[in-house]
Amino acid sequence: MTDIQLAFRNLRLNPGLSTVIVLTLALGIGANTAIFSVVDTVLLRPPPYPNAASVMAIWEKRIKEGTREVPVAPADFLDWRAQSKSFKHMAAFEGQRCNLTGSGEPEVVNGARVPSGFFETLGIQPALGRTFALTEEQPGRETEVIISHGLWQRRFGSDAAMVGKVVEVNARPFTVIGVLPSDYRFPFESDPELYVPLAFAPEERTVRSLHQFSVIGDRKPNVSARQAQAEMNLIAAKLEREYPDVNTGHGVNLVPLQEQLAGDVRPALLVLLGAVGLVLLIACANVANLLLAKGAAVRKQIAIRAALGSSRMRLIRQSLTESLLLAAMGGACGVIVASWTVDLLRAAFFSKASFFSGAGLERASVDLRVLLFPFAVAAGTS
Repeated sequence: MTDIQLAFRNLRLNPGLSTVIVLTLALGIGANTAIFSVVDTVLLRPPPYPNAASVMAIWEKRIKEGTREVPVAPADFLDWRAQSKSFKHMAAFEGQRCNLTGSGEPEVVNGARVPSGFFETLGIQPALGRTFALTEEQPGRETEVIISHGLWQRRFGSDAAMVGKVVEVNARPFTVIGVLPSDYRFPFESDPELYVPLAFAPEERTVRSLHQFSVIGDRKPNVSARQAQAEMNLIAAKLEREYPDVNTGHGVNLVPLQEQLAGDVRPALLVLLGAVGLVLLIACANVANLLLAKGAAVRKQIAIRAALGSSRMRLIRQSLTESLLLAAMGGACGVIVASWTVDLLRAAFFSKASFFSGAGLERASVDLRVLLFPFAVAAGTS
């Protein structure tokens, strides 16, 4: 306590210098905290789906062409789903634009065609109603629609009796069978507001040359990612032998959901985290120079304390206490800077419907978990 009191007194004696140091550290620590909150959201925390740990994106790969994330043809997906034993659910999906009419002004919204089992793959349960049944994958019976929570609120006024009502999608009547929960986000780039059943027409079930579907799968609890990859390799080899004209050189690439969602954002975030780390090092160097200059000015005071009996360790401890106090103040101000920065980034970029939302950047925030980071950085800075 005596050290802290002396440190406060020394800081009050040099208010201008103390203010410059605190602001310098606040900018450095704030920038690091802001970027860490984004890195934590995208790379460290699991995606916000109950089955996130076991969900994998399933792509076709073509090694000779150097491509590892090729969309899947309808017939290949159906064979994968029928023959694979490693996944509890496997679901394909395709984004589309939909004309929504029948209640209010007509509007064009983002939509998606998904099969039964799509929401079960992610572990999502609707807030109202149910998800698609297997029978609704039949051509001519795909007359149900599931809507997002945002669309339910915006267009239908949060109508609690929405399930069972009819809306027109692309000039066809569809019955609303479910409303998704408010915290659900589509796991890829687009942000659909309504979902219709993916029903393959008989002629589509034999198509292997038109690659248009993305696929996800939920591994069974006793199946590792390596085992699932090995099984899918065998299935791909079998299809290659059976359909050499269209499947030669086509393999399967399994990507964990978190890695898939991070995508191209991952290396950029790591580079940015390294960059702001260097900024903090520069800030530390500048603050160290300021404190060295101050130390030269109070050398006589230090000599008097030593003459009065203060040990070398006692003097060092007092100096470190002052540094720690400055860093703590810089860290506290840095939290404010980080919060403002993250809010600005989220409003300007992360909330937009783009690859940012696919990576989950719109969820970035300075919460209690992230708050541990600036104070750990402040301790290291001191």
